[in-house]
Amino acid sequence: MNNSKVSISVKDIFFLEMKEFKTMFSSFFNKNKKVVALFDFSKKVHPGYDNDGLTDESISAALFPGMKHDYFKIRNLTSDLFALAKDFLSQIYFRDESICYPTFLLEKLREKNLNTIVEQTLKQFKKQLSEEVTKDEFYQLRLAEMSQQEHFYQITKDPFGSHSYFQEDFDNFFEYALLKLLKFYCIMIHDNVQNNFSFDMKMFDQVLDLSDNRKDEEPNSQ
Repeated sequence: MNNSKVSISVKDIFFLEMKEFKTMFSSFFNKNKKVVALFDFSKKVHPGYDNDGLTDESISAALFPGMKHDYFKIRNLTSDLFALAKDFLSQIYFRDESICYPTFLLEKLREKNLNTIVEQTLKQFKKQLSEEVTKDEFYQLRLAEMSQQEHFYQITKDPFGSHSYFQEDFDNFFEYALLKLLKFYCIMIHDNVQNNFSFDMKMFDQVLDLSDNRKDEEPNSQ
């Protein structure tokens, strides 16, 4: 029996949450009913893949009974299913982890003038940020993105009364940039000591002096 690389990759998608993955079979993502049939057939051998249940021939017989096995037809279907699985993973990350998700969502809501939903969404995302335990550079970047989105929204309401938000935008992004630079410097210094590898650490002294001065100004800062 032939077990092509593509059909093997179908097996690899089942670390996904199957129930949530099935949302990818809506017409918004997929219009091929045979891809759905392939997924349903593949589930029958989940999670034990140490058998010959999922082969090109078995897939062909299940999806196209009575028809001659067509390797390329099965290959196209398994490729489509695997592509859906990769789209699913990227969408889950985009929704749950990416800092771009709130930004893009708020931009689309503003485009449609859904002001009430914009305000609700801003409040929701700001609450999530306030509950963050780790205040690292990723947190600071999220904070910068959120303050900028609020600024953009305020401009639509009062174009001449939202200038104060510029300072908040700058301060939040400045904190992100400073943390990011310090993190890069730490990694470079470690790699230099560990592996004797030299880096061009641009603005190192200036950034370090700035960081030290800020500590003196804010004795309780971490």
